Amino acid sequence: MVKDNTNSEVATAKQEAIVIQPPKLSDAILSASEKVVEQAKTLVIKTRADLEGPAAEALLAVSKQAKALEKERKDMKEPSLEAGRRVDQLFKPTIAQLEDATKIIKQVMIAAKSKFDKEDQEKEAKIMARAEKTGKGSLHEETAINKVSEIDRVQKTTHTSVGSTTFKKVKQVTITDLEAIPVQYLRPKTAEEFKDFKPWPAIQKAAISLFELIEAGHNMEMIPGVKVELVDSLSAR
Repeated sequence: MVKDNTNSEVATAKQEAIVIQPPKLSDAILSASEKVVEQAKTLVIKTRADLEGPAAEALLAVSKQAKALEKERKDMKEPSLEAGRRVDQLFKPTIAQLEDATKIIKQVMIAAKSKFDKEDQEKEAKIMARAEKTGKGSLHEETAINKVSEIDRVQKTTHTSVGSTTFKKVKQVTITDLEAIPVQYLRPKTAEEFKDFKPWPAIQKAAISLFELIEAGHNMEMIPGVKVELVDSLSAR
């Protein structure tokens, strides 16, 4: 006789947990607002009475709903904003002080590097001058090259137990004469650009582009009243 295992298999089968999945509040609100938008698209005004009655009532109802939801949004968000403000009050003053200290140290280090670089350039110039001389005190070309390579220059990148610092050259744009800057650099080119136009970033971008072209050998002139130069910058990681 063959035993029927159907019932036992059903009994031992893994039962899925019965869990109620309520709709997300955000989904419910969005769904309701989408229906309102669809209803608004079907609004038809045929008579003066429609304009002054149903249409006006619909406008006021939807507007009030939007304002009520906006108020509730702000009310719900306020505790988080207040917590954020308290966190800012706790950390921001100290962070600002440390950032000031960072700037001061960077300025001192950049100034020191500039001083050492100048000293190294002077050493190199003296060595090369001796290489160009003849007679007493002169240097053979190979000896001069070796001496130049032995100059203990400031390293571009320095690694320490806590990270690394790197010196690099960056393009710095400064204004030497505000009144000399042509007016086309102080206003947008099109009406579309006017809303978000900021003269100084636009001048910086144009000046750097011109600087790079001039450095590449193109016969061009810098924007009057503006100067671009390579300066030392220091980053820490």
